Amino acid sequence: MKYLFVCLALLFASSSWAQELKRFEQAKAKEQPILLVFSGSDWCAPCKRLHKEVLSQKTFLQLANKEFTYLYLDFPVRRKNKKLQGKEVRAENEALAEKYNPFAQFPTVVLLSAQGNVLGEIKYHHEGPDFFIEELKKLLP
Repeated sequence: MKYLFVCLALLFASSSWAQELKRFEQAKAKEQPILLVFSGSDWCAPCKRLHKEVLSQKTFLQLANKEFTYLYLDFPVRRKNKKLQGKEVRAENEALAEKYNPFAQFPTVVLLSAQGNVLGEIKYHHEGPDFFIEELKKLLP
């Protein structure tokens, strides 16, 4: 049973990354900006707070679905979470982090053009979802 769970988790992680790649390509095709969120879901307290206070809120999700392609890039440290994520996903997240979060600051939110050029970066300082959304809207082309 444990083996089955691990296999399903790995399959889900791989298909999840394939979906993310597909969304990245769709954003390029639609000329839609891409929002990258670099997070440490199992160790980074500010990341957890950003997720709770902004990224999971209805107002943010409505904007995300309408204005850009949203990619959540997680960098867990716990072994079990890394295994669930899978090597392929970790490698792709690392590649994106090298390019768009080279100083490994968490959480980091980067808005890209559809071509992959940086439009801007937002640092979350616990101002709440409305302030965060307004800052994000300022960066939209």
